Amino acid sequence: MRRHWILLSLVAIICIGAAATPAGAPPAPPYQPEAQWRAFQFLMGTWSGTGIGTAGEGPGTMVVASDLDGAVLKITNSQNFGPKGGRAAFTYSSIMVISPNMKALFVDNEGHVLHYTARADGKNVTLLSVPERNSPRFRFTFKSVGEDKVDCGFDVAPLETPGKFTVHVHGVATKKK
Repeated sequence: MRRHWILLSLVAIICIGAAATPAGAPPAPPYQPEAQWRAFQFLMGTWSGTGIGTAGEGPGTMVVASDLDGAVLKITNSQNFGPKGGRAAFTYSSIMVISPNMKALFVDNEGHVLHYTARADGKNVTLLSVPERNSPRFRFTFKSVGEDKVDCGFDVAPLETPGKFTVHVHGVATKKK
């Protein structure tokens, strides 16, 4: 009896699906996942540069590419900071995944897990952290500054003044060929 209901349900689903597409209607356009990332195109690729800021100074690499068959955009970052003020040298690494609805998840090797919103216009990308209770705000900016060069910034706004950002790390990166 149970098999009978399962089979009947499957037949109903198939018939409803067939009825939902009128005869002679053009097929739905093929899904083009890469089209949603056009505004980020200038940022796609592998980049290298030196970041300078309150965390120190050091060379870094960033890779920006679509992933999951084009369903998301992934930004990976790694920067090597030298010793500073008695602190040992360290490597900072992070991953940010941006979804088509321009929401992003950021995770780093310091234990941070943050949510961001993204904006892109073809020459600029801004990622702004979602306000969280008892937390400063964070902002990543990427600005095209010529062929194969991008101005990169990571800014922090204190809890007391969440709209007043100051530079934490800044640098210009060059796209690797």
